[in-house]
Amino acid sequence: MVALPLQSFQVYTLHDDRCRGSVVVRSLAGALLAELSPPPASVAEVKARIHEACGHPPALQRLIAGDGRIFDDLEVLAGEECLELTLLVQESPFFTWDIAGNARRSYLAGEGGEVAYQTVARPQSRFELRRRVESRERHINVIALEPLRSGCHYFEFVVHKIGERQWCGVTATKSRATGCSNGWFYYCAHDGRHNDPCALHEGREGRHTKTFAHVTDGAVVGMALDMDRGGVVFSLDGRLQGACRVPKVPLFVTTTLDVPEDRVELRKPSMDHAPPGSLEAITKAIAEEELCVYDDSDAEDSYVVDTEDFDLFN
Repeated sequence: MVALPLQSFQVYTLHDDRCRGSVVVRSLAGALLAELSPPPASVAEVKARIHEACGHPPALQRLIAGDGRIFDDLEVLAGEECLELTLLVQESPFFTWDIAGNARRSYLAGEGGEVAYQTVARPQSRFELRRRVESRERHINVIALEPLRSGCHYFEFVVHKIGERQWCGVTATKSRATGCSNGWFYYCAHDGRHNDPCALHEGREGRHTKTFAHVTDGAVVGMALDMDRGGVVFSLDGRLQGACRVPKVPLFVTTTLDVPEDRVELRKPSMDHAPPGSLEAITKAIAEEELCVYDDSDAEDSYVVDTEDFDLFN
């Protein structure tokens, strides 16, 4: 079981004031958030209606009965019952890796915010091993269960083990998990070669725009995001490294594991834990820099700036 920090929850009370006429959603302070009438027939429908009314994605919702039981999405609600429910809006899917949904999950170990690259014990020819090492096949991109859509957020990537290279950041496309190189990253190069320094990669892996500090085992890469204004700033062990613009679209937190035994832990402290000056750095980047975005092809000329008609989230 993964322990969730208290700040990950917003709590609302769902109760049926008129019993069989409607379901009224209120905050704990009594403010009306939504009135669901006629009463939904299932838990899944309740969540869908709350999403429409309040904007909370169903994956972030937990409906809890008075006895503490958590309702399953597939449960059917009896229309004649008068229910009093508590709605918890939690953030854990933002910092839980989607290991089960990863196409290369057989190489991944971990749960919650921890993920590691494990060696799969099966015979491989020298040709196959060499082909994997020389290709991108050895890199495994992992994304979180749910994308961020609004607000300010702070994350920490605890780099427990870095064999060669890692990318820690955000991406606007689900296809990141199947090899797409697009996103906004703190690129971590373990050996610190002069021709391959740690850096800010904007829009895509390899687009080096600012040199960052060297990352070693045990380091903590911080990432503060302002989803509403469209900006991100990275830090290393509490020291700011650099910021850039990001598109105002849903963004998944993502990391890359490069070689067996690589291990990254994703945490989400409150925004108060972000290094001093984080929001100011984002403000400066938004005011002074151009947004760098690529489409999902691997062509070098796929760079685009005007994203008004560009579908990033696919």
